[in-house]
Amino acid sequence: MIIKKIDGNKILWANIDGRWRDSKYDEKITFVEKDNKLEIIQTFDDNSQDIQEYKIGD
Repeated sequence: MIIKKIDGNKILWANIDGRWRDSKYDEKITFVEKDNKLEIIQTFDDNSQDIQEYKIGD
């Protein structure tokens, strides 16, 4: 089970062992909702990003 907290457009999560992924070395996860799509943005400590896009509704 992954535990999550949502604060504004930021998502804070923890591993099953309970360690919160909130150190400066952990990736940051944010989201943006626009044009009936939800973008989940994972930003790594080197500022590279992985963006996943999901269609909302239908």
